Amino acid sequence: MNVKDFLNKASSDEIAREIARLAASDDPNSITILSDFLIYRDDIPPDKQVIPYLACRGLLQKNTKGVEQLVKILNQIDGYIYPLSIIDSLWSASNGELSEHMFRHLKVYSPLDEELSLETIESAKDAFYQFIIECHTDPESFYRFSSFLHMRAFSTAGEQANYTKLQTGIFDVLSDSTIKITHSLINKFESLLEEETREEDYQKFLEKNPVFIDPLAFKVINKHQLGSDLITDFVIETLKGEYILVEIEKPQDKIFTQNNDFSSHFSHAFGQVIGFLDWVDNNIAYAQTKLPGILNPKGLLIMGRSKDLNSNTSSKLKRFNKNSNDISWSAINLKGVSICLAVKYVEIPIVLVPVKSILLRRRPMDQFQA
Repeated sequence: MNVKDFLNKASSDEIAREIARLAASDDPNSITILSDFLIYRDDIPPDKQVIPYLACRGLLQKNTKGVEQLVKILNQIDGYIYPLSIIDSLWSASNGELSEHMFRHLKVYSPLDEELSLETIESAKDAFYQFIIECHTDPESFYRFSSFLHMRAFSTAGEQANYTKLQTGIFDVLSDSTIKITHSLINKFESLLEEETREEDYQKFLEKNPVFIDPLAFKVINKHQLGSDLITDFVIETLKGEYILVEIEKPQDKIFTQNNDFSSHFSHAFGQVIGFLDWVDNNIAYAQTKLPGILNPKGLLIMGRSKDLNSNTSSKLKRFNKNSNDISWSAINLKGVSICLAVKYVEIPIVLVPVKSILLRRRPMDQFQA
């Protein structure tokens, strides 16, 4: 389909019908065509400026794949109208709604007016949340966010209930994003830890959400090679300029044997982290050419689940960590979900990744302490 020719010749109603048809289509290529509708930029008359919002609705009917496509386009295009239509649509979808912006004088055809699936709503929540996190460090994202707020505030003027909903909802997201952990992420992590899946799947989640490893993480380098035969799962750089060399095993991997001794799997993984640190110490000049400013990095092994420990092995693991260095414990509560933080200043802390108690290495901020 030649989107350019169609948009130049078709009426607004014909465009709305075609986008609705594409939204209902099972053809995988329909997502690409809807994307073309969304990003079409040639001179569009005022009566057709609703097209990006229609295309966003169409993509949202494609469930998580549609949300992923909206995020992909948002990260690639510039301008004002098109990014704003995506941000507004994701915000509405994250609240289980459809954006009504610019739809007052246009008939909307099914399925563009149908309720979103729960899967789509959750995916939109995550996407909008990640966008807010990017606003912390990316000026272009922040400019788009401020433009979105201005547009939303203007459109809800005189509608106190909608304005209050916008105000409270945005501040909830902003407060969550300061520590970058939400209910949705915790629930996803919990579900993932219960699955017997590939080690790579756990690595992908933690790569995307490094806050579960360190609250100050801001850069993740995947599969960083040290020398000729050592490859880390991650190297994490924190906001403090520190580096963490990370080895990740599966949560189902056993730290202890049935006799409460450390397992060979654990010993091998622990040895790998020692190897990472030794290599950096012995090749510091070269390491700094690849990881600027690296000096005395921390080592981190993520392995196992707390529910697989008994009182004896739990105590033994705590002593093991304490013998490496001091550990203190603190509990925080995030929107009703308890998280246990292990505060570690150790060369090679052992970090369990349990279902409800998530162990992180770094001192929690005082305001989050219970």
